Amino acid sequence: MNKIYLLKQRSFMFNDENYHCVLDGEYGAITYKSNHLEDLTEQWKSLEFQYAHQSSWLHISNNENELYSSLTFQKVIQKHKCNSTNQYNNDQILSNLNKEDLFDILIELDANAFSCIEYIDLSEFYVLWNTTEDHYDISDANVPELEPPQLFLSKAESLEKLINNYAVAKNIPEKLVGSLQELSESPTLLQAIIEQYPCFHFKNNLLKIKEADTNAILAINGLLKIPLFAYRKLSLDEIIQIELNLNKNLETDCDDFKEYL
Repeated sequence: MNKIYLLKQRSFMFNDENYHCVLDGEYGAITYKSNHLEDLTEQWKSLEFQYAHQSSWLHISNNENELYSSLTFQKVIQKHKCNSTNQYNNDQILSNLNKEDLFDILIELDANAFSCIEYIDLSEFYVLWNTTEDHYDISDANVPELEPPQLFLSKAESLEKLINNYAVAKNIPEKLVGSLQELSESPTLLQAIIEQYPCFHFKNNLLKIKEADTNAILAINGLLKIPLFAYRKLSLDEIIQIELNLNKNLETDCDDFKEYL
């Protein structure tokens, strides 16, 4: 059994009151890959330490989960009170933390800028393809006060998970116009699929799609002349290289823009 661990960047959003994580799990730019969890965890702690200092603690002190809800932070506060008679504030305490304590606090608050994903015997991903613009579907992840955002491909380890991707779900049309022959090179098979799944309704050259489930989308997608969604298969190393190039180009563009200003 071959295990692969990936470190991915999460994304935070500010809702006029505090920061909360909006992208997690398989979403996010891949920043580190390892077959050894211990090695990845050390890299993870170092990156969290670096990002927390760069972001001026915004996603920590202004997180939707109160800083004092962290048991580790409470212990640090108590220790600080015992060892010091000076006035202090939270930012000062955070800035003096070692990376171990800071990491524990981030995890307890769900304020970590990265997340670790474990895959078993994974050889390839399914990656969403933007047929309109003829390239991979790209999203971005943001951490407060850090620019530019990290770009990443919309990807999943299975077709089922890819279909449940928001980028796919929001673009599934409610209806397709045309005869069975116009919609598919295999109209008889298309008719059978329509009859098999209650989410499809075909009448008067109009195919209506209502609350289609994953199996229904997979069944009909391959029969359509113009698929509901398109995808590519890529290895993990191919994805990492594409994302590295995307973000390298983005940093170059941002530097050029700053020089122009």
